[in-house]
Amino acid sequence: MDTDQLTQMAYGCLGLADDASDCLKTEIGAACSEFRDEDEYLEGMLEYVTEIEAEPESFLDEWDLADDTDLRSFMQKLRVLREYIQKTIATPIGQRGENGVVKATGTGPSLKGAVERVAPSGAAVQ
Repeated sequence: MDTDQLTQMAYGCLGLADDASDCLKTEIGAACSEFRDEDEYLEGMLEYVTEIEAEPESFLDEWDLADDTDLRSFMQKLRVLREYIQKTIATPIGQRGENGVVKATGTGPSLKGAVERVAPSGAAVQ
């Protein structure tokens, strides 16, 4: 599948991943093509984010981000992302919003717009 096929709510995960790290958003976005459908993709994303939460320093070192990243803030953003993924999985797909409608007027998907519409309360949206 492609990220353009995600529902609005599922697409919001990419915005929260971007808030944690552009590298995380890139990895999660690219991985979408490896999954058959949105639910499978969300489960894979949840597994990956949980692995990063267990060893955040490893992820940050791999991307050479350790020196420039506040670990506590990164962990908080991962927690928000994980909880949002769990909330999305628990939401019936028919209630996650339309598929493929989260577009900017111009060049492609609008992460900020998607997250502003579906982010959990208290989540930082830039």
